Amino acid sequence: MIAVLRYAFLKNMRDGSLAAFILGPIIMLTAPLMGVAAFTKDLRVYPLSISPQWSAARSAAEMMVPMLFIAALFAALAGFWAFRGEIVSRSMGSLVLALRPVKIQTATMLFGAAAGFAGFLCAGISLFALMNALPPHPLRVLLNAVVLCLFGGAAGSLTVSISAEPWAIIPLYVCGIVVVMWLAKAPDLVPILIGLILTVVCIAVSAFFLERRCAL
Repeated sequence: MIAVLRYAFLKNMRDGSLAAFILGPIIMLTAPLMGVAAFTKDLRVYPLSISPQWSAARSAAEMMVPMLFIAALFAALAGFWAFRGEIVSRSMGSLVLALRPVKIQTATMLFGAAAGFAGFLCAGISLFALMNALPPHPLRVLLNAVVLCLFGGAAGSLTVSISAEPWAIIPLYVCGIVVVMWLAKAPDLVPILIGLILTVVCIAVSAFFLERRCAL
């Protein structure tokens, strides 16, 4: 499984996908903030905030949910894209013969989660530099990001095992909005437990679909 994970990193690093997965969250989160600062006359120069009436601390708190959603989304995109070419070309069958499908899907999930979490960290550092403020309970936010990135990577690997067509990202995106918004409003440990349960379910189901797909 380590070899498969290393192959995924090297493959996506070589074609530039890994850089896109990491830089994407930074651009999506910092560009609107800098755009607001550039076109709002009443907004102070530094630290930046979403609204002239908001403090930097409130802006950081309001950015928490978008940060978690975008981290989970890019983890799902990375999980979807990691071995999409091999599934389309049916060369994935050779990997399935050498390694159990559940291990392949676990490696895919870990790659997606690592890419999404790296993007989350880089975006978080960029936002902290611009707003000079952290969201409330930063360690809890980090833990939620880890769980959501794991779930995102597992959801991406499940989606590509069902359909490798690019349009399959659309329902993945819609479901991601619903799940992250729902988990963001859930109390305390509920998002973590549900996220871990959904991750295990996605890996188990995706392993089944991958085996069926490679058997055809």
